[in-house]
Amino acid sequence: PYVALTFDACQSADYPAGYDEAIIKILAATGTPATLFLGGRWMQWHPTQTQALAADPLFELGNHSWSHPDFARISPEEMSTEILRTQDIMLQLTGRQPTLFRFPFDAYTDEALAVVGQHGLRAIQWDIVTGDPDPHVSTRAIVNAVISQAQNGSIVIMHMNGEGRHTAEALPVIIERLHAHGYTLVTVSQLLGLTPLSLNPG
Repeated sequence: PYVALTFDACQSADYPAGYDEAIIKILAATGTPATLFLGGRWMQWHPTQTQALAADPLFELGNHSWSHPDFARISPEEMSTEILRTQDIMLQLTGRQPTLFRFPFDAYTDEALAVVGQHGLRAIQWDIVTGDPDPHVSTRAIVNAVISQAQNGSIVIMHMNGEGRHTAEALPVIIERLHAHGYTLVTVSQLLGLTPLSLNPG
């Protein structure tokens, strides 16, 4: 009965994104592990925040490409560049590289999956969409989306780049209700058995 909460922090060339510190504070205050998929350009704009997130044992960091392109439309060479630039900046900032990758827009092909695998990464998407970037999606709707669809092994996608309009308001309720339904909140790597449940998530 494990559920992984994941948060994307993406940023395109023409759209400087933010950092939703309230989300991180809630996760820290409740001792909730989470997997954070960070874009390379986002890390470039938020180096201090990236280092702080990497230093917190509650969180694992994943690769979310450099500039958030559609991997179903770019060449394998461009895919590799997007992946490796992001690996490099995370190594520079945190001293380590991620092993998980998330495709932007949930867009990929067999070729894109192969490229990700060639770079030693596992592609991780989701089964529960909160819709939190949509300003018309309310706090209650986000909570209901998670609680109504949660099952053993679920991966939830939310956003922490200032685009999750009501995510911080919904998150404490989500955490509380998932626990009440008997779920243990873990990182994606813990969910997949890649790392042990050493954090004793509640």
